[in-house]
Amino acid sequence: MKKNKYFNKKYYLVFLFISLFYLINNFYSDGGYWFDEWVTLFVSNPNVNITEIYNRLSGHLDININGQSTKLGENVPPIYYLVLRFFFGNFGFIAENGRIFSLFFFLLSIFLFYHLLNNFCHKNYSLIGAIILSLNPLLIWMANETRIDTFLIFFSILNIYLFFISYYNKKLINYVLLFSSNIFLLSIYPLTLSIIISQIIFLFFNKLIFKEKKNYLILLIIISIGFYFLTNQKYLISKSLLDTKILHTQISNNFFIGFYFNTYFGNLYFGGFYLLISVILTIINYKKILKERNIIFLIILISSTYAMIILSSKFFIPIASPRYIIFIIPIIIYYLIYNFFLLEKTFTKYIKKDTLFNVLLIFFITNIIITNDNRPIKKPPFNQALDIIQSNNEKNIYIIYDKYLSTYVPTIKKFKEYNFKILNEDFVSNDNIKSFAHLCINNPRFAVGKRNLPDDLNCSMYFEKFDIQHKVYINDFIINFYKNKQ
Repeated sequence: MKKNKYFNKKYYLVFLFISLFYLINNFYSDGGYWFDEWVTLFVSNPNVNITEIYNRLSGHLDININGQSTKLGENVPPIYYLVLRFFFGNFGFIAENGRIFSLFFFLLSIFLFYHLLNNFCHKNYSLIGAIILSLNPLLIWMANETRIDTFLIFFSILNIYLFFISYYNKKLINYVLLFSSNIFLLSIYPLTLSIIISQIIFLFFNKLIFKEKKNYLILLIIISIGFYFLTNQKYLISKSLLDTKILHTQISNNFFIGFYFNTYFGNLYFGGFYLLISVILTIINYKKILKERNIIFLIILISSTYAMIILSSKFFIPIASPRYIIFIIPIIIYYLIYNFFLLEKTFTKYIKKDTLFNVLLIFFITNIIITNDNRPIKKPPFNQALDIIQSNNEKNIYIIYDKYLSTYVPTIKKFKEYNFKILNEDFVSNDNIKSFAHLCINNPRFAVGKRNLPDDLNCSMYFEKFDIQHKVYINDFIINFYKNKQ
């Protein structure tokens, strides 16, 4: 029997390596940045001082919306950018390092999620839960982006882990860790307030249903929220005055049909399956659920997070976007795994546990195989564009100045490897410049979607001393090769 369990663990590790394959494949096949990542890089630049970082977070870009100028800044608090800046400062300000940072926290999240299930669900289900998380299509995509998502996922799982430890082992050190985790998590991402509020609701629920006596944990959590609000007043006030004209996250009727499961699990069909299974398991297990405190907390947490989306979008700031509550994905997976654990005796009457797990794992593998390339936003193929410029024996690159794009391009690994040089705006007066390539963003898919629009006029610029030798069209780009007339 022991030998069989050992074999199963090795067998399951194969599925984790499949996840690693997709992570590596996406890293190399989809290596470009899109606009949001340009902004992350701009804000996290280790070559500027801290004061300038905060200025960039508050917004330096004026965009035109319906004829009005609007200041666009980052809505995420500074902690993520400061940690990423530290990472860049120590390991190199290279675009690929930003994605390695995200990948690192995704791998840490899988490891921590395994231990969460191992301690607060069942050991036999912890590894399969980690596999499901590691094969989640959206998280695998986000592990390839220089954005906050996987950083947030890790600290959300850690907070839930510390909450359970504090609840079941009422020691001072655990309380201190949870108090610190609550403040830190909210400081990373204020929408995780739903996680902290769920802790309070759960503890009140226990007091009413399970007749628990003194529980100082409730007071501790309430104080942690109060402390966060006191120490983050400036940020919270600035975001309460946010110009909602620039947001495209109004709640729609589709939200109440699928609750973003189609986004979280790859497509409409797989998302529908996950949602249907969640509902069916809840109905089948409802009597057992009422006796299981951990799963009650998960239900409260899922409900509170969706309620936050609805209430805020209806009455305050529209935040009805799947990525705004991406931290709910491991919670949903945890809920499903816990339900399977509750039905273990029922399942094993009709099907061997190993057979059931293998069927589930095949389903998860099928999910990632089918949906991995279904990303709604395709990234600009910058590496392909740089390869084309290199193959034309050109070293000078001109980009119409944009503080975000102009920060990003020189940090691309291939840019450094090929020894390219970015030309300043006044290069036309330099007689030493004999040729150059104009790398022009042309109706990028992340901005225009599938619309077929005329070429951007900026991609046909006239330079008095230079003639266009030829053009190369690829997705999101027009590359013009110029040569001096003399």
